Amino acid sequence: MKLLVVDDDVSIVETLQLYFGEHGFNVVGVHSVEDARHSVTTFVPDVIICDVSLPDGSGLDLIREWKDLNLRAPVIMVTAHEDMGTTVRAVQQGAFDYVTKPVELDYLMEVVKRAAEYMNVNDTITFSQASGTFPEYNLEYTLVGSHPSIQEVFKQIGIASQSNVTVLIQGETGTGKEIVARAIHAFGSKQDEPFYAINCSAIPEALLESELFGHVKGAFTDAVRDKQGKFELAGEGTVFLDEIGDIPLGMQAKLLRVLQQKEFERVGGNETITLKARVIAATHRDLKREIEKGRFREDLYYRLNILTITVPPLRERKDDIPQLVEHLLKKINTSLHKNIKTVPRRLLDIFHSYDWPGNIRELENVLTRSVALATNEVLPIAALERESMHSTEGSISFPVDENGRPLSLREIEKRHILFVLDYCGGDKTKACNVLGITKPTLYSKLKSYGVMTGKKE
Repeated sequence: MKLLVVDDDVSIVETLQLYFGEHGFNVVGVHSVEDARHSVTTFVPDVIICDVSLPDGSGLDLIREWKDLNLRAPVIMVTAHEDMGTTVRAVQQGAFDYVTKPVELDYLMEVVKRAAEYMNVNDTITFSQASGTFPEYNLEYTLVGSHPSIQEVFKQIGIASQSNVTVLIQGETGTGKEIVARAIHAFGSKQDEPFYAINCSAIPEALLESELFGHVKGAFTDAVRDKQGKFELAGEGTVFLDEIGDIPLGMQAKLLRVLQQKEFERVGGNETITLKARVIAATHRDLKREIEKGRFREDLYYRLNILTITVPPLRERKDDIPQLVEHLLKKINTSLHKNIKTVPRRLLDIFHSYDWPGNIRELENVLTRSVALATNEVLPIAALERESMHSTEGSISFPVDENGRPLSLREIEKRHILFVLDYCGGDKTKACNVLGITKPTLYSKLKSYGVMTGKKE
């Protein structure tokens, strides 16, 4: 079998030539886009291993060129880039697989063998022409990580974004299921169409029906005018049904009919409206178990489960925590107008020892609270330690409301300011020194909280 290796790192090319050569492959190694263009016509490889970043161009551009030439050889991208965007782009351009450096040779051998098998069972392959244009991805809606489980999610996003099939996203609360849905939409051909997210568990059944399908004037007591539902407003965009496992059985039957017939009527109306939008659903529940308990329709499950993406919990990819912290701090710094640049190693160690039942959402809440309390460019650890970060072995305790939900940033700030005031015996001058704010700022915040204090300065 003939294998072409394209990488500007001479040592990597030599290593792969030696390794695959010892396993019976005929290997040619090149170091540039120009040499790769020449080799595919003279060497005619069966499989290609190609780096994304080359001195005279991009491996992604090569994939597009090879499509135009109807090159049959599967392309395996190998690169140091671990971000979601690069992975999705590689899959969209037609890469067979995407492997990050440092590469495990035995694993790469498995990928190459799978690629060869794929080629053998696909004697004729027709590639769709890629547009070559992709969105500048919003920092707010980006997944990060290098763990194989999250890299697999990136690949699935790339696959899902190329069609309009229904997608079911599974994963625990706080893992980023909505981010996956938004990524599928943003990297798809309908990225300029609307994206509507609906939390099915937060809306009563009667209102959920109106929210999805719309209603006509007079359909019910408060229907004072016609209203378009999200299925109609989305046009050819995306409707994301979050926590679909929580909707009542009656609503499940109506949703099933819409997905089967690709049409619906507004509540109280008789005009048939065609469903043009893609539907993406998500749940933290085990739908197969819900089916067994009679709480979820099996036919709806199979209608939703055309393509499934499972988002891993944070506890299963703890090595991604430093990368996640860096990514989240960029977003939090922007929203809070801070400039945190340094995270104590001790804090990262504590984060790594915790199982994060609230997943990335919980991590973001903890970081937001820390950044809000920071008075310099270092993420503070003392405030978190005061919250019994080691209340039990391997666990961390953070402020929550009476229902166990994380507190809002405003409530955290309010409680901390009042704590400091009490700690300083009501002395506002001392409290301002501890908080790192001016007296006018302190007075303004206390007034906004509706808190009256003594005159002690």
